[in-house]
This record gives sequence, C-alpha cells and structure tokens, in this order.
Amino acid sequence: MRRQVLARTEELTQALQRTPTPEEVAADLRLEPCQVREALMAGTSKRPDSLDAPAAEGRDGLQGCLSAFGCPTDRLEDVLALRNAIRDLSAEDRHLLYRRYYREETQSTIAEALGMSQMQVSRRLSKILVSLQTQLLDEEAHLQDGTAP
Repeated sequence: MRRQVLARTEELTQALQRTPTPEEVAADLRLEPCQVREALMAGTSKRPDSLDAPAAEGRDGLQGCLSAFGCPTDRLEDVLALRNAIRDLSAEDRHLLYRRYYREETQSTIAEALGMSQMQVSRRLSKILVSLQTQLLDEEAHLQDGTAP
C-alpha cells in the first residue's frame, strides 16, 4: 500500500501542481485517509530523522525531546552510584536505611522495633548518611581528576 500511495502522490503532485493532501490521495485510491497517513508514516522507520534537523516553527526539534530538565534520567548516574555505595554498607545499616527511607517509618518506630532509643537511631542514621556522602564525594573527585578511588 505504501508504494501505491507514494506513486499516486507523485502523479497527483504533477497533475495538481502541488502536493496533494492525504484526503485527496485516499479518495483517488479509494482508501481511508488514516490508511494513507499510516502508509506515509511507515517510511519514516526506514530513514530516521536527524536529531539535528531544524524544528518546525513553534516546536522543539528532536534533540530537545531526548532529555529535558527534570527528566528522570538526569540523575541516573547519581542514583546508580548511591545504590553501589549502599551495597557496601553492613546488612544492619542497609536495613535501617530501608526502614527509614523506603518504608518511611519514624525513628521512634524503628527504635522500638530494634530495641534501641530514638536518639541511637538518629545518631546511627546520621553516621550512615555522612559515610555515604563522603564516599560519593570521594568517588566524584577521583572521577574528575582521573585517579582510582
């Protein structure tokens, strides 16, 4: 169908001295306009548009669609680095982080469940977070200066 639509579009372009609308091509070929549009779109998969192609007036180009401010992939490297740093923690520290930040339990609830005081939980969480921050900042510094951690 795509070949038919393309061939007939060329013929109609010559006859009309302008590019025919999908509706005109559809009427000529006794198809639905949506079938003509689909046939025309099928060809775009063979030659993808360039990311550097100029955008239509009032629209963003393809390059602007890839990643925008606030896109979930913006902080992907940070999330992966944090995940790796958390894996290096002891099982007890990972469990504490899980309960506090994933399950969103209060420090008092965690303290009661683990047989600790709320102050002990607070201090331990603070120590864990400082340790993670230090590790991540050290890794970033090593990446920037090209040395191994």
